[in-house]
Amino acid sequence: MDRAYALVSGDKAKVLTVTLRPKGARGADDLAALKRDFEAELAAQRLRWAVARNNRTVREYVVENALALAKEFSERAAPGAAAPAAEQLTADQRSEIERLIAEVETEISAMNAQAKGPDPKASALSWEAAQKAEKDGSSA
Repeated sequence: MDRAYALVSGDKAKVLTVTLRPKGARGADDLAALKRDFEAELAAQRLRWAVARNNRTVREYVVENALALAKEFSERAAPGAAAPAAEQLTADQRSEIERLIAEVETEISAMNAQAKGPDPKASALSWEAAQKAEKDGSSA
């Protein structure tokens, strides 16, 4: 973004076209370098997405085990060990936290209402919603 303006057009389900307009020098060498750098970054991003897609089950397994371990640790801890932190909050602090949570939930609802078009792969869903959709679809 520091070297060129990018215009992305097309249908994301079919083909996207990227038009780059350099911000600085516009010689043939500069344009060729910009094209090479863009194509290299695009290839790197494709690789990142492929690795992330292939490692999804591994990440889910690690998170699942981490949560199970945290739950086990909290159950073995002294019964009142975690309570004092919440009890130290004043009523004003609690109400401010509740207000902020409500504000964020409202913003999320507004963003979800603005979502455009169908999402056949559920890529716009949260992880939890995607998991629920996947389970519902596989059990049907």
